[in-house]
Amino acid sequence: MQVLLLSSLFIFTHLFPAETNPEDAILGTWVNEEQTTHIEIYKEEGMYFGKIVWLPMTTDPNGNPITDRNNPDSELRERPLLGINILENFEYKNGEWKEGTIYSPTNGRKANPTLELASDDELIIKIKRGVFRRSTTWTRL
Repeated sequence: MQVLLLSSLFIFTHLFPAETNPEDAILGTWVNEEQTTHIEIYKEEGMYFGKIVWLPMTTDPNGNPITDRNNPDSELRERPLLGINILENFEYKNGEWKEGTIYSPTNGRKANPTLELASDDELIIKIKRGVFRRSTTWTRL
């Protein structure tokens, strides 16, 4: 009986920790609004990054990896898309993740968005370019 009680207590405290770091709430796997890419957000040395972990197609009809062909850096155009970081160097400040970059393999552009959790399962990416503003929502998997 005592072993059962201790086991239950151990499991409960590990499944439902008393405190979580709000800055780490972003960690996990997300799907973009178009449902075409899964991105794993992870933390490394206090900064937040996101890498592509799933695509509907990872190879072309000839079996070659789908590559970063739209990258403005010609040396990076042959790297496979699967596994590249599209979010880099974000810092948590005042309830948002800022100061980082997002990369779009679709058009080869980078931007400096703000990331904000709308809920536990919705991440809003806010991009501002001059007077234009755009946002997209990713959903936690």
